[in-house]
Amino acid sequence: MQFTLLGAFMIVRRVTLLGHKDHGKSTLIGNLLISTKSVSEARVEDAKRTSIRLGRKFEPGFLLDSFEEEREGAMTIDTTRAQIKYRGSAFEFIDVPGHEELIKNMISGASYADSALLIVSAKKGEGITGQTRRHIFLAKMLGIERVVVAVN
Repeated sequence: MQFTLLGAFMIVRRVTLLGHKDHGKSTLIGNLLISTKSVSEARVEDAKRTSIRLGRKFEPGFLLDSFEEEREGAMTIDTTRAQIKYRGSAFEFIDVPGHEELIKNMISGASYADSALLIVSAKKGEGITGQTRRHIFLAKMLGIERVVVAVN
């Protein structure tokens, strides 16, 4: 995939975020969207209103959750893509579900990536799980050679 920027082509790096459920994949992408101003204020305000309506603290991951079920359950069900242009580079982040029962959706989304960011929780008792290992194995099977590990 390529974007045109001032008449020149820009290579887009497609990065999927992998990891166990609730380790921070959607939240990280949401925070990146906000900090790089890659999302409109109106969309951020909509996510904040949804958080209030659900009686929750604002969750940047809501920027990626399109289904009401995702927001209500605070979990990613379907894959979502988010484009970010930063310092002359373009990235397409692919958010995939971390729940074991949604592995088919994870494979579907991750299959478009050329690299991965593996999110591992640093909370006591969490860390590397069976689902974390499964995501690494599946990424390799999908031909994703570049994996960066981020401890959250």
